Amino acid sequence: MGNRIVVVLLLLVIVGGCSRARADKNKVVFEKSPEALEQCPSSPNCVFSGDRVPARRIAPLRLKSKEGWNELRGYLIELPRTAIVRETPTYIHATVSSRMFGFVDDLEFLVHPDILQVDVRSSSRTGYWDFGANRRRVEKIRTWLYDRGSIRE
Repeated sequence: MGNRIVVVLLLLVIVGGCSRARADKNKVVFEKSPEALEQCPSSPNCVFSGDRVPARRIAPLRLKSKEGWNELRGYLIELPRTAIVRETPTYIHATVSSRMFGFVDDLEFLVHPDILQVDVRSSSRTGYWDFGANRRRVEKIRTWLYDRGSIRE
């Protein structure tokens, strides 16, 4: 029994600690949109559609119409353990808490309405590795939007 506790504690240290921060689902802050999302850090726990490093790059979302932006927002509101914490007409910043340990990840979307393209960035706040969680999250969102006819391939 003691060895199991040591292994679990060691795993927590490796993953990055036991952050229990929670976002308030009802708190939305409106402010000026950023002109671009930040590049990912050098750690492999982030994906970004505009990243310079191919291993961290992920395809942007290509909307079929401006309504796709509203579909994306609606989907984020319904996602478990997800809260929109900052929003403008062209930018959404949401936080996503992991089911098991409550680690908080940041999920950002920046739409370019003139070309109907959404830059996306998903990044862990703590730890070094995310074991592909951020990439899977973005691809799940992409699949959901695609299945509803809101995005192009």
